Amino acid sequence: MGSYEIKSIADINGDKVKDICISCNGGGNAVSWSEIYEYKDKEYSMLDLYNQVLSSNMEIKPDYNFCYYAMDKDTLLYTGIQIPEDKREKYINVIYDAYGAPLRDYTMLGSSLPCELKDIDNDGVSEVLNTFLVSGDCHADTLLKVVKIIKYIDGEYKLIAIQQDDSPLEEVNTNLSIDEIIDLLYEKCNFNRDTVKLKVPKEGSVSKELVDKIKDKYYYFFCSDCFDGVNYANRDYLIMVDKDTLQTYKYSSMGEITPFISD
Repeated sequence: MGSYEIKSIADINGDKVKDICISCNGGGNAVSWSEIYEYKDKEYSMLDLYNQVLSSNMEIKPDYNFCYYAMDKDTLLYTGIQIPEDKREKYINVIYDAYGAPLRDYTMLGSSLPCELKDIDNDGVSEVLNTFLVSGDCHADTLLKVVKIIKYIDGEYKLIAIQQDDSPLEEVNTNLSIDEIIDLLYEKCNFNRDTVKLKVPKEGSVSKELVDKIKDKYYYFFCSDCFDGVNYANRDYLIMVDKDTLQTYKYSSMGEITPFISD
């Protein structure tokens, strides 16, 4: 027999009326899910958040150098980790090879938690938090906690952030110079300034088609490393920084945009 529990009550659309989030359990080994009821037109009706936001195209996968990420393919918002050195051994030959490259036959395990309503940007209106756990070598081993944050904006619910907990959203300073962006990259990506150089590509060194595709949304740089005392060799991808979120990405020679978590 199933069960229902009121998980949280809060205003999620700014109309000053409390909306309701209910946690539902099918009983036995059945799945659990959440239902959100929004007050509109003098009555409560269930909000179809799943088809609006929650069914978004998520990519959850291991990456090179013992990294792991969850990214929404529509917005490219993501969260990710680099597994600490003292915890890597258990994942070798399960998720990664001995050098930190992901194994092709690895299948992600995970489980969803009930949604919550919480005001994490302190504007007086709550956001919907949809949380799921990504497992490592078994269901009991949580490798990554993923919290999708959905906010009511201009009459619709939108995914605005993905992070690893329900802490308040950090204010992003987007008024940075190119030099400050480069400093940010060295810090966020753990680059060694002595062996890694970030350079703004010269005109013509990147295809016009690619520049037209990314210039409005991203700052972009060539990442040069492999210092031999005289020269640097270019890698086969650009490092990019989203101008609005300051999240970092790499653009590969295959035309793929993926999170750049660490190096």
